[in-house]
Amino acid sequence: SWQGHSYLLFWSQLVCMRFGSRKRQNRKIKQSREQQMLSNTERGKAFQILCRDALKRALGRDIDLEVPIEIGGGKCHSFDLATRERDIVAECKAFKFTATGKNPSAKITTLREAVMYLRSIQGNVTRVLIVKHDPHPKRGETLGRYFVRLNPHLLEQVTVLEMPESGGDLVCIHGSFDVKQNV
Repeated sequence: SWQGHSYLLFWSQLVCMRFGSRKRQNRKIKQSREQQMLSNTERGKAFQILCRDALKRALGRDIDLEVPIEIGGGKCHSFDLATRERDIVAECKAFKFTATGKNPSAKITTLREAVMYLRSIQGNVTRVLIVKHDPHPKRGETLGRYFVRLNPHLLEQVTVLEMPESGGDLVCIHGSFDVKQNV
């Protein structure tokens, strides 16, 4: 009968409107989240600036961003931070564990690469790796401490510091960081 058909048409339109509006609502929520979220590059740059500010406070010295320094063989590398005198050089990494707590092997490799760049600087230079303080979701060990535990053989000449992504104080987790002696 036409009444049964009208009834089904009414409910199908209602369901389509309901799910259609949910899709629109979800799309708006997703767009809002995307606007609030920073890309990895933007997050890294923001962390680098916070590291510069923290290092400047701790040392009482001016710190430059994106500093090209010779690493041997006539090659240069652009380091994240360095004092004006180039006697303290730092790399900053705002890495974190995966949401499921899996070990981020690619990020560990990138941290090793940063350490190798720091170690390749010639002369009497203090080499610093600053890592975002990020505890493992289950174990509680931070990514920085995990990295230090895995790589003590690479870190002989490198001081490793941690700092929250939002900024704050630098905490030494490997090597020495004595503010009075300027690292």
